[in-house]
Amino acid sequence: MAAVARATSPGAMVRSPGGLRPPLALSALAPGSKGLASLQAVAQRVAVPAAVLLARVATQGIVSHIARRAAERSRQRQANQLFYAGRCQLGAAATNDAGAGPAAATEAQAEAAFAQGDFGQAEALLARAVEQRQAEGAAGRPALARVLSRQSALYLATGQMDRAEAPAVRSLELREGALGKDHPEVAESLSMLAAVYGERSDFARAEPNLDRALKLRERALGADHICVAATQHQL
Repeated sequence: MAAVARATSPGAMVRSPGGLRPPLALSALAPGSKGLASLQAVAQRVAVPAAVLLARVATQGIVSHIARRAAERSRQRQANQLFYAGRCQLGAAATNDAGAGPAAATEAQAEAAFAQGDFGQAEALLARAVEQRQAEGAAGRPALARVLSRQSALYLATGQMDRAEAPAVRSLELREGALGKDHPEVAESLSMLAAVYGERSDFARAEPNLDRALKLRERALGADHICVAATQHQL
């Protein structure tokens, strides 16, 4: 009796009388493509209708696409919350006022671009704001920390995970150095860094940062504050 293949996910191997064969990519199954012809050849060898194999591969591809899109939307929602996390510090010894001057204007433009979903423009403006805040020296460090945290949030939103950690780490270092480790704004950088680690599934490093952020915000804002709830949701 001819062996019958069991269609699984696109990443699974297909067993045929000739042995295990690599799966066919969904993108290779367009009409007239070599991929479709290969699938038909496999179907003949394993005595399974090509339409059945194609339907199962297509279904798995659709499911995978939906899962990827859901994860992307979740990441972008979290990044959006973290981009505006400085709002949590209002009324709690905040230093998040951008003030006046060229750097403040650049930050405002970056915020507007981010809100409109123009991430490329926002990225360029934040890079300029970083340079402007660095030029301010020690006096500009709290503001520089805010810009770096936003830069990390933007990288999170756009999936640039290889670039998201460095500005988050630097933001935390600046805030702890300029404001002290127990200042409420330190929680913003801690939450941002935890989000980066969480996106990488590095929960061993994400959780301690979130625990610290939660304690700082509870102390500064009260247990019933919405920003405390947002931090608890991250946990």
